[in-house]
Amino acid sequence: MQSSRAGVHVVGLGWDRVELPGNVTRHAPTDYAGFFAMAGRARLCLDVSTYPGGANDRVFSYSLNRAVCLTNAAGYLREAYAGTDAMQFYSPAQPAALAAGISALLSDTHRLRDMGEAGRRVTLDRQNWRVRLQAMLDCLAANP
Repeated sequence: MQSSRAGVHVVGLGWDRVELPGNVTRHAPTDYAGFFAMAGRARLCLDVSTYPGGANDRVFSYSLNRAVCLTNAAGYLREAYAGTDAMQFYSPAQPAALAAGISALLSDTHRLRDMGEAGRRVTLDRQNWRVRLQAMLDCLAANP
């Protein structure tokens, strides 16, 4: 983390007990709105999902704000964002690969920007309530 010189922000309890590099800023726990305000200023967000087979709302918010999302929630999201270069997926079992992927993105500002733009486009086009409502209506029509 330190060798990238990128500013890293961690939010929540317990970080005061962890030795972190100088480029890491610790933040106290925040509410939902405060978290999204902070994430909205990021260019890259690491999502450690508790829904590895599904998705949480954070990943879509990151994408709408043009932040590249790296997530372990590869089930639904891998399919939904397939072929778009709008999101990256990692395995918690491979921390070295995750670190290498983060370093590569941070060192290529053009790719980071392009991925952020792609994420916003894909999310606006495919992950909105109009699309989801139509999918539910199609499902109901197919299963009367």
